[in-house]
Amino acid sequence: MGRDYFQITLIVLGFIATSLFAVFVWREAFPEYKIYQKNYVALEKFRSTYTGEAPPDFSIGIKQIVILKEDKGPAKIDRCISCHVALEYSHFSATKIARDLNGNIIYNEDGIPKQITNEDDVWARLDLEILKLEKSNQNSEAEKLRSLKTAHVNGNIFDVKKVLKMHPLMGAETRPFEFHPIEEYGCTSCHNGNGLGLTTIKRMDLFLMGSMKLNLRGLYLNLMKRMSSMTRNSLKITTENRVMMYYFKPHLFLLGL
Repeated sequence: MGRDYFQITLIVLGFIATSLFAVFVWREAFPEYKIYQKNYVALEKFRSTYTGEAPPDFSIGIKQIVILKEDKGPAKIDRCISCHVALEYSHFSATKIARDLNGNIIYNEDGIPKQITNEDDVWARLDLEILKLEKSNQNSEAEKLRSLKTAHVNGNIFDVKKVLKMHPLMGAETRPFEFHPIEEYGCTSCHNGNGLGLTTIKRMDLFLMGSMKLNLRGLYLNLMKRMSSMTRNSLKITTENRVMMYYFKPHLFLLGL
Protein backbone atom coordinates (compact mmCIF):
# COMPACT_ATOMS: atom_id res chain seq x y z
CA MET A 1 0.00 0.00 0.00
CA GLY A 2 2.81 2.35 0.94
CA ARG A 3 4.64 1.59 -2.29
CA ASP A 4 1.51 2.32 -4.36
CA TYR A 5 1.05 5.64 -2.54
CA PHE A 6 4.65 6.58 -3.29
CA GLN A 7 4.21 5.80 -6.99
CA ILE A 8 0.97 7.79 -7.19
CA THR A 9 2.66 10.74 -5.52
CA LEU A 10 5.52 10.63 -8.05
CA ILE A 11 3.04 10.46 -10.94
CA VAL A 12 1.08 13.47 -9.63
CA LEU A 13 4.23 15.51 -9.03
CA GLY A 14 5.51 14.56 -12.48
CA PHE A 15 2.23 15.70 -14.04
CA ILE A 16 2.37 19.01 -12.18
CA ALA A 17 6.00 19.59 -13.19
CA THR A 18 5.22 18.76 -16.83
CA SER A 19 2.22 21.12 -16.81
CA LEU A 20 4.27 23.97 -15.37
CA PHE A 21 7.01 23.38 -17.92
CA ALA A 22 4.45 23.35 -20.73
CA VAL A 23 3.04 26.70 -19.54
CA PHE A 24 6.55 28.13 -19.42
CA VAL A 25 7.34 26.93 -22.95
CA TRP A 26 4.01 28.27 -24.25
CA ARG A 27 4.60 31.72 -22.76
CA GLU A 28 8.13 31.85 -24.13
CA ALA A 29 7.05 30.70 -27.58
CA PHE A 30 4.00 33.00 -27.74
CA PRO A 31 4.76 35.99 -25.46
CA GLU A 32 2.17 38.71 -25.04
CA TYR A 33 4.33 41.47 -26.48
CA LYS A 34 4.47 39.68 -29.85
CA ILE A 35 0.71 40.08 -30.18
CA TYR A 36 1.01 43.87 -30.07
CA GLN A 37 4.10 43.92 -32.27
CA LYS A 38 2.44 41.80 -34.95
CA ASN A 39 -0.63 44.04 -34.82
CA TYR A 40 1.65 47.05 -35.22
CA VAL A 41 3.30 45.53 -38.29
CA ALA A 42 -0.13 44.75 -39.77
CA LEU A 43 -1.31 48.32 -39.12
CA GLU A 44 1.75 49.77 -40.82
CA LYS A 45 1.08 47.55 -43.84
CA PHE A 46 -2.55 48.72 -43.85
CA ARG A 47 -1.40 52.36 -43.69
CA SER A 48 0.89 51.83 -46.67
CA THR A 49 -2.14 50.91 -48.79
CA TYR A 50 -3.47 54.47 -48.66
CA THR A 51 -0.26 56.49 -48.23
CA GLY A 52 1.85 54.72 -50.82
CA GLU A 53 4.73 54.72 -48.32
CA ALA A 54 6.65 51.56 -47.55
CA PRO A 55 6.12 50.23 -43.99
CA PRO A 56 9.05 51.11 -41.70
CA ASP A 57 11.59 48.44 -40.91
CA PHE A 58 10.67 46.60 -37.74
CA SER A 59 11.98 43.42 -36.15
CA ILE A 60 9.86 41.32 -33.79
CA GLY A 61 11.51 40.92 -30.40
CA ILE A 62 12.10 42.41 -26.98
CA LYS A 63 12.76 46.16 -27.01
CA GLN A 64 14.32 47.92 -24.05
CA ILE A 65 15.77 51.17 -22.79
CA VAL A 66 18.91 50.96 -20.67
CA ILE A 67 19.65 53.94 -18.45
CA LEU A 68 23.05 53.95 -16.79
CA LYS A 69 23.32 55.47 -13.33
CA GLU A 70 25.83 58.19 -12.50
CA ASP A 71 26.92 56.33 -9.37
CA LYS A 72 27.81 53.28 -11.51
CA GLY A 73 25.07 51.28 -9.81
CA PRO A 74 22.84 48.70 -11.55
CA ALA A 75 21.41 50.08 -14.79
CA LYS A 76 17.69 50.88 -15.00
CA ILE A 77 15.99 48.78 -17.68
CA ASP A 78 12.57 49.52 -19.15
CA ARG A 79 10.97 47.05 -21.57
CA CYS A 80 7.63 48.81 -21.80
CA ILE A 81 8.38 49.67 -25.43
CA SER A 82 8.23 45.97 -26.28
CA CYS A 83 4.44 46.43 -26.33
CA HIS A 84 4.12 50.21 -26.67
CA VAL A 85 6.02 50.37 -29.95
CA ALA A 86 4.13 53.34 -31.45
CA LEU A 87 4.89 55.96 -28.79
CA GLU A 88 6.79 58.25 -31.17
CA TYR A 89 4.62 57.93 -34.29
CA SER A 90 2.20 60.76 -35.05
CA HIS A 91 -0.03 58.52 -37.20
CA PHE A 92 -1.00 56.69 -34.01
CA SER A 93 -2.57 59.83 -32.55
CA ALA A 94 -6.13 61.11 -32.97
CA THR A 95 -4.84 64.71 -32.94
CA LYS A 96 -1.97 66.63 -34.50
CA ILE A 97 -0.33 70.05 -34.17
CA ALA A 98 -2.28 72.78 -35.99
CA ARG A 99 -0.34 74.78 -38.57
CA ASP A 100 -1.14 77.79 -40.76
CA LEU A 101 -0.90 77.90 -44.56
CA ASN A 102 2.83 78.59 -44.30
CA GLY A 103 3.44 75.56 -42.12
CA ASN A 104 3.95 77.55 -38.94
CA ILE A 105 2.65 76.12 -35.66
CA ILE A 106 -0.48 77.77 -34.28
CA TYR A 107 -0.36 78.45 -30.54
CA ASN A 108 -3.19 79.19 -28.13
CA GLU A 109 -3.28 82.17 -25.79
CA ASP A 110 -1.22 80.26 -23.21
CA GLY A 111 1.57 79.48 -25.66
CA ILE A 112 0.62 75.84 -26.08
CA PRO A 113 0.45 74.42 -29.62
CA LYS A 114 -3.12 73.93 -30.75
CA GLN A 115 -4.14 70.42 -31.70
CA ILE A 116 -6.68 69.44 -34.32
CA THR A 117 -8.10 66.19 -35.69
CA ASN A 118 -5.43 64.06 -37.32
CA GLU A 119 -6.70 62.77 -40.66
CA ASP A 120 -3.70 60.41 -40.79
CA ASP A 121 -4.70 58.60 -37.58
CA VAL A 122 -4.34 54.96 -38.53
CA TRP A 123 -7.08 53.85 -36.12
CA ALA A 124 -9.62 56.27 -37.62
CA ARG A 125 -8.67 55.15 -41.13
CA LEU A 126 -9.02 51.53 -40.04
CA ASP A 127 -12.57 52.13 -38.79
CA LEU A 128 -13.49 53.81 -42.08
CA GLU A 129 -12.11 50.89 -44.07
CA ILE A 130 -14.01 48.40 -41.92
CA LEU A 131 -17.28 50.25 -42.59
CA LYS A 132 -16.49 50.37 -46.30
CA LEU A 133 -15.87 46.63 -46.44
CA GLU A 134 -19.03 45.86 -44.48
CA LYS A 135 -21.14 47.95 -46.84
CA SER A 136 -19.77 45.96 -49.77
CA ASN A 137 -20.46 42.69 -47.92
CA GLN A 138 -16.77 41.84 -47.59
CA ASN A 139 -17.32 40.75 -44.02
CA SER A 140 -14.36 38.39 -43.78
CA GLU A 141 -11.93 41.14 -44.78
CA ALA A 142 -13.64 43.54 -42.40
CA GLU A 143 -13.27 41.05 -39.57
CA LYS A 144 -9.54 40.67 -40.25
CA LEU A 145 -9.06 44.40 -39.83
CA ARG A 146 -11.33 44.52 -36.78
CA SER A 147 -9.26 41.83 -35.09
CA LEU A 148 -6.31 44.26 -35.00
CA LYS A 149 -8.19 46.36 -32.45
CA THR A 150 -8.21 43.75 -29.68
CA ALA A 151 -5.75 41.32 -28.12
CA HIS A 152 -6.81 38.07 -26.45
CA VAL A 153 -4.44 37.20 -23.61
CA ASN A 154 -5.07 34.42 -21.08
CA GLY A 155 -8.82 34.74 -21.34
CA ASN A 156 -8.74 38.55 -21.19
CA ILE A 157 -9.49 41.00 -24.00
CA PHE A 158 -7.35 44.14 -24.21
CA ASP A 159 -7.88 47.28 -26.28
CA VAL A 160 -4.90 47.47 -28.63
CA LYS A 161 -5.70 51.13 -29.40
CA LYS A 162 -4.52 52.00 -25.89
CA VAL A 163 -1.28 50.10 -26.38
CA LEU A 164 -0.39 51.21 -29.90
CA LYS A 165 -0.79 54.90 -29.26
CA MET A 166 1.46 57.94 -29.57
CA HIS A 167 2.59 59.39 -26.25
CA PRO A 168 0.60 62.59 -25.58
CA LEU A 169 2.40 65.90 -26.01
CA MET A 170 3.39 67.52 -22.72
CA GLY A 171 3.06 71.28 -22.24
CA ALA A 172 4.66 73.13 -25.16
CA GLU A 173 5.99 70.00 -26.87
CA THR A 174 5.52 69.78 -30.64
CA ARG A 175 6.58 66.13 -30.86
CA PRO A 176 6.63 63.23 -28.38
CA PHE A 177 9.48 63.32 -25.84
CA GLU A 178 10.77 66.67 -27.09
CA PHE A 179 11.36 67.93 -23.55
CA HIS A 180 11.78 64.59 -21.78
CA PRO A 181 13.70 62.21 -24.08
CA ILE A 182 12.58 58.65 -23.56
CA GLU A 183 16.15 57.41 -23.85
CA GLU A 184 17.05 59.57 -20.82
CA TYR A 185 13.97 59.08 -18.64
CA GLY A 186 12.63 55.71 -19.74
CA CYS A 187 9.03 54.86 -18.84
CA THR A 188 8.75 53.72 -15.24
CA SER A 189 10.40 56.84 -13.82
CA CYS A 190 7.10 58.58 -14.61
CA HIS A 191 4.55 55.81 -15.05
CA ASN A 192 5.83 53.47 -12.32
CA GLY A 193 5.32 49.73 -12.82
CA ASN A 194 7.75 46.90 -13.46
CA GLY A 195 10.18 47.95 -16.17
CA LEU A 196 11.37 44.39 -16.76
CA GLY A 197 7.84 43.00 -17.08
CA LEU A 198 6.58 41.82 -20.45
CA THR A 199 2.99 41.03 -19.47
CA THR A 200 -0.01 43.20 -18.65
CA ILE A 201 -0.07 44.41 -15.04
CA LYS A 202 -3.51 44.72 -13.49
CA ARG A 203 -4.31 48.31 -12.59
CA MET A 204 -5.56 49.28 -9.16
CA ASP A 205 -9.36 49.35 -8.84
CA LEU A 206 -9.08 52.86 -7.42
CA PHE A 207 -7.92 54.22 -10.76
CA LEU A 208 -10.78 52.52 -12.57
CA MET A 209 -13.38 54.53 -10.68
CA GLY A 210 -15.04 57.24 -12.75
CA SER A 211 -14.81 59.84 -9.99
CA MET A 212 -11.07 59.28 -9.68
CA LYS A 213 -10.64 59.77 -13.42
CA LEU A 214 -12.52 63.08 -13.30
CA ASN A 215 -10.61 64.32 -10.27
CA LEU A 216 -7.25 63.47 -11.83
CA ARG A 217 -8.20 65.12 -15.10
CA GLY A 218 -9.42 68.30 -13.41
CA LEU A 219 -6.29 68.55 -11.29
CA TYR A 220 -4.07 67.96 -14.30
CA LEU A 221 -5.78 70.68 -16.36
CA ASN A 222 -5.27 73.18 -13.55
CA LEU A 223 -1.60 72.26 -13.34
CA MET A 224 -1.18 72.64 -17.09
CA LYS A 225 -2.35 76.26 -16.88
CA ARG A 226 0.46 76.97 -14.45
CA MET A 227 3.00 75.38 -16.78
CA SER A 228 1.83 76.99 -20.04
CA SER A 229 4.86 79.27 -20.34
CA MET A 230 7.34 76.48 -19.64
CA THR A 231 10.46 76.30 -21.79
CA ARG A 232 12.70 73.34 -22.49
CA ASN A 233 15.26 74.42 -19.88
CA SER A 234 12.76 75.08 -17.11
CA LEU A 235 11.04 71.76 -17.81
CA LYS A 236 14.26 69.83 -17.35
CA ILE A 237 15.58 71.80 -14.38
CA THR A 238 12.64 72.80 -12.20
CA THR A 239 11.81 69.94 -9.87
CA GLU A 240 8.29 71.21 -9.13
CA ASN A 241 7.41 71.38 -12.82
CA ARG A 242 8.83 67.92 -13.45
CA VAL A 243 6.79 66.41 -10.62
CA MET A 244 3.55 68.09 -11.70
CA MET A 245 3.85 67.09 -15.33
CA TYR A 246 5.31 63.64 -14.91
CA TYR A 247 3.10 62.45 -12.08
CA PHE A 248 -0.38 63.42 -13.19
CA LYS A 249 -0.35 63.18 -16.99
CA PRO A 250 1.02 59.60 -17.15
CA HIS A 251 -1.87 58.32 -15.04
CA LEU A 252 -4.38 59.95 -17.39
CA PHE A 253 -2.50 58.49 -20.37
CA LEU A 254 -2.74 54.99 -18.91
CA LEU A 255 -6.46 55.48 -18.31
CA GLY A 256 -7.01 56.60 -21.88
CA LEU A 257 -8.11 60.12 -20.89
